[in-house]
Amino acid sequence: SGLLHTQSYTLTHLDQTEGSIFGAGPGSYIIGRFRRIIAPGIGDYTFPVGGSSFSPVKISFTQSDGGSVIVRSANGDHPSINSSSLNTLRTVNRYWYTMADSGLLNYSCALTLNWAFSDQDAYFNRSSAVAAVFNRSSSGWTYPGLNQAITGSTSLQVVGIAVLQDFQVGQVCRYTSITNQPVGGSVCENSGSFTLSVTAAGDEPFTYQWQKDGSNLINAYASSYSTAQAGA
Repeated sequence: SGLLHTQSYTLTHLDQTEGSIFGAGPGSYIIGRFRRIIAPGIGDYTFPVGGSSFSPVKISFTQSDGGSVIVRSANGDHPSINSSSLNTLRTVNRYWYTMADSGLLNYSCALTLNWAFSDQDAYFNRSSAVAAVFNRSSSGWTYPGLNQAITGSTSLQVVGIAVLQDFQVGQVCRYTSITNQPVGGSVCENSGSFTLSVTAAGDEPFTYQWQKDGSNLINAYASSYSTAQAGA
């Protein structure tokens, strides 16, 4: 029990059976690099890692030639997230480092990534989240398929992985656009009310500021603006 810090070292677990690790949880996990020995063939392997929170990884091999895998969970967004298509305000604030090691060359697997609710950005929406994979060799990002059957609010399964790399969970940027512009009209000066409205699409929340002649109008922060007495 308790938190085990590996510092600059790698902790290796030699038992290849899935049930050989037990007792891990929010107060008992490994901070740092953790290696597991992978048997040839099909198998599931859980890596009870975390950082400021418990964020374990389960790797399910549909085929492998045997070897070992190293996994680490790091606090914060990936250092190269700005070169991805993810919205940095809508992510899980951690990433997972995974690496095939010691002879594991030919394999196919799925990864189940788990995190704590406190890791999520305020506007993060699990239902539209994706997993982004950072290739450490090419410094490029890809966005593999997900297992839609995994519906946990703080987990996500990435499928069809043939090369273990870095993983980050978040939402893809949706750039804000105006879908309905304000429509003008005519009203006699100082004799009637007038309302303008606009419709936007993209990543909420939106912010608004209505202006007149290039100057901000006071308290005009909504998607519509009304004046009781229209004037020039």
